[in-house]
Amino acid sequence: MNDYILQIILAIIALLGSVLTATWLPYLQTKLAKNKLTELKFWVKLAVGAAEQTFTKEEQGTMKKKFVVDFLKGKGIDISEDELDIIIEACVRELNLAADKIDDYGI
Repeated sequence: MNDYILQIILAIIALLGSVLTATWLPYLQTKLAKNKLTELKFWVKLAVGAAEQTFTKEEQGTMKKKFVVDFLKGKGIDISEDELDIIIEACVRELNLAADKIDDYGI
């Protein structure tokens, strides 16, 4: 009788472990990915802002991008060139939209 109860308890523990792994593991992976993306966006925005202040001439786009890439590599952030281009462009757009709003208010 005790062996049956022990087997049932072990089966329940195994079932709970499977259920928790199936539900919590994807959730944790998603949460970690979101945190990583949030951190990446923070550093890219910071680097883009610094590049915009450092290189003020229009034709210095290549130098700005190199500055951002070098900064991110210095932080240990390693992503593909295509992903980085997309995030940089999004950050530049946000920066330009913010600048346009400031201009609209005459600040």
